[in-house]
Amino acid sequence: RQRPFVLFWLARIAATIGYQMMALLIGWKIYEITGSAFDLGLVGLILFIPAVVLTLLVGHTADRYDRRRIVQVAQSVYALAAALVTAATYFGLLSRDLLFFAVFMIGCARAFELPTGHALVPALVPTRLLPRAVAAWSSANQVAVISGPALGGLIYAAMPIAVSAICVVCFMTSVTLVSL
Repeated sequence: RQRPFVLFWLARIAATIGYQMMALLIGWKIYEITGSAFDLGLVGLILFIPAVVLTLLVGHTADRYDRRRIVQVAQSVYALAAALVTAATYFGLLSRDLLFFAVFMIGCARAFELPTGHALVPALVPTRLLPRAVAAWSSANQVAVISGPALGGLIYAAMPIAVSAICVVCFMTSVTLVSL
């Protein structure tokens, strides 16, 4: 009955599955290229730094601008990063630095998307349904966090380039659902 929430809920599932699959792919590719556990650690650091540095800007932006649009832009950046990794893989140009750049793009987008998405949920449902909406949001997120890497791993075993291509589809699906 709450169409805007359901669409946003489906968008969150698609984006989280795509994000988890990208994380798996980037981890595998970084280790395949460098063989360095240190570089794997750098991936986490590069992903984390934008969240810290952009905190004040994110709050200001989420309060002043259309939250749906912020989420759409962030998820479009995810799709762009996934497309960059797909193209670089296809053309044999994938490198450590390119992957770090993609991770930085994703980190910046995630710094905006997550808090904005959480702030948007209460605006999509009546107050009386908010506890159920939050529970559905959390449950969907957990399912996506678990199924994303599992699905990504299965696809990676069969055809590694397909993982990033499917991530592009997941992210663009999410952008479309948020637009409706």
